[in-house]
Amino acid sequence: MCVSSKIKIGNVILKSRLVLAPMAGITNMAFRLIAKEFGAALVHTEMISAKGLCYGQKRTYEYLVHRKEEKPISMQIFGSEPEIMSDAAQILVEHGADIIDINMGCPVKKVTKTGAGASLLKDLKKAEKVIKAVRKACSVPLTVKIRAGWSPEKPVFLELLKIAEENGVNAVTIHARYAIQGYDVKADWNIIKKAKENSDVIIIGNGDVFSFEDAKRMFRDTGCDIVMIARGAIGNPWIFKNQTPTLSERKTVILRHLSIVRELMRKKQALGPLKAILIWYSKGLPYSSTFREKVGSAKSEEELICLLNSYFSLLKERTDGNKSG
Repeated sequence: MCVSSKIKIGNVILKSRLVLAPMAGITNMAFRLIAKEFGAALVHTEMISAKGLCYGQKRTYEYLVHRKEEKPISMQIFGSEPEIMSDAAQILVEHGADIIDINMGCPVKKVTKTGAGASLLKDLKKAEKVIKAVRKACSVPLTVKIRAGWSPEKPVFLELLKIAEENGVNAVTIHARYAIQGYDVKADWNIIKKAKENSDVIIIGNGDVFSFEDAKRMFRDTGCDIVMIARGAIGNPWIFKNQTPTLSERKTVILRHLSIVRELMRKKQALGPLKAILIWYSKGLPYSSTFREKVGSAKSEEELICLLNSYFSLLKERTDGNKSG
C-alpha cells in the first residue's frame, strides 16, 4: 500500500493516508494549519464537549473555528447521552465539519467519570445508542475513535467494530492500547492487524508512530488503511513528508507557527502557547535542555524571540565548527 495514495472516507477524498490525530490542548488551528502545510491529509479539532455545544458555551464553540486551508477537517465530540450527541453532531455539520468523529477512547478521568470517552468501552449497549443517534443526525461521514477495551482482561474492539459497521460508521480508529494503560505501555499493533482482518470498515491505525518509517511499518505489519499520527507530529510536521529539516528550515517553521499563534490570540494569552511551541520544536536538539529552561522563565514574547535567535545561532556555529573541523 502506498502512503501517498488517495482514499475516501464516505464522500471525503483524502490525498494521502497519513492523518493528524485529535489531541486535547494541542491540535488548535495553528497546529492544524502547519500539519496541513506539510501534507496531513486530514486534521482533527481538539476533543469537543457535546454538552458544551448544546448548552451554548462560548469557549466550546471556539473549538469549531477553522479556515478553508484546513479542509477536509474532522471535528471530534465526546459525550454519553445519545440525544445530546445527536444535537451536537448537527451543530458540527452546521459549522462546517467534513467528518464527525466520536471519541470512545479518551482515558482521562474528567471525561470517563461522565460516562464518556473510554467509559463507553465498558457499556457497548450505550455505545451503540450513541453511534445510532449520531449516525441518524449526521449528514457527513462518521468515524469513531476507540481503544482496544477498558482493560486487557476484556478486549471489546471486535464487538465495537461490528456495531460500528452495522450502524453505518465510515471508519474506525484503533488506538492500540487499553484505557487503563494510558500511554505507559508500548502500543500493540497486533490489535490493529486483528481489527483489519475481521472487519470491512476502513481501519485507521494509531499508537507509537514517531517517524515516517514507523508509519510505513504500521501499514505493512497491520494492513490498516490509514495511519493516524499523534505525539509524533508534535514539533515535527516533517513527519508527514518524510523530511529531515535543516536548521534554517526548522527555524522558518517555528517562526511560521509562532506567527499564526500571535495572529489568532491576544498577546497576554499567547505567551504560554508560544513557549510550548519552542519547547516542542527544540526537543532532541543539542543543548535543548538549557534552552527550554530559559524559555520556561521568559517573561515576554520579545524575550522568547531573542532566545530563539540566540539558540539557533549557537546551533549553526557549532554545526559549522564541526564541519570545518
